Amino acid sequence: MSIQTLASQEGDTKVLHARGPVILDVYQETCPPCRALKPRLVRIAQPHHAPVYRVDIHCDPPVADRFHIKSLPTIRFGRGRLLPIGFAIGGVSAVGLAFDVPLDVSVVLVTMLSLGYDMTQPLLAGIVTDLGSQRGLAMGLNVFLLFTGFGVGSLIFGAMLTLGFERALGWFGTIVLIAAAIAVPLFRDEQVPRRQAP
Repeated sequence: MSIQTLASQEGDTKVLHARGPVILDVYQETCPPCRALKPRLVRIAQPHHAPVYRVDIHCDPPVADRFHIKSLPTIRFGRGRLLPIGFAIGGVSAVGLAFDVPLDVSVVLVTMLSLGYDMTQPLLAGIVTDLGSQRGLAMGLNVFLLFTGFGVGSLIFGAMLTLGFERALGWFGTIVLIAAAIAVPLFRDEQVPRRQAP
């Protein structure tokens, strides 16, 4: 597997319209961390069978706006891959915790449950497609969705506890696994929004 350097605008077709996982590395030659990262990209990509594309920000300055790049180096796996995986990890972990498992297995399952949360919450609540120039709105929306989700989720899970803790976890895990299945087609074709010219 090799690293392919993209010319200007190529990322729009090769990355945004990719059907499988893709690693996009936005870099510049004068960035030491970017140079240090390059040999590791192929090793990161191999288990996922993902092509690795690099874009030099000096050769294609608009790439920063198109892919919402704030710092270098930046590597992105798309939401279309991370959300289903995160939901699946969380769902399997919750279902596993519903059974009487040894303590060391419980520790692993709780850690996996936390990982599933970390893979999904920022991507669902923290990514905002377009709120114009009022950047404070993005954080407000993030916090609103985060705490609304916590509140509604706590109420639902609290109501489910009347069935017993193990059953509540089992149902929670099942619902999250259904969300993982729904996320596959829902986010498959997601694209970074295009900014309107001023």
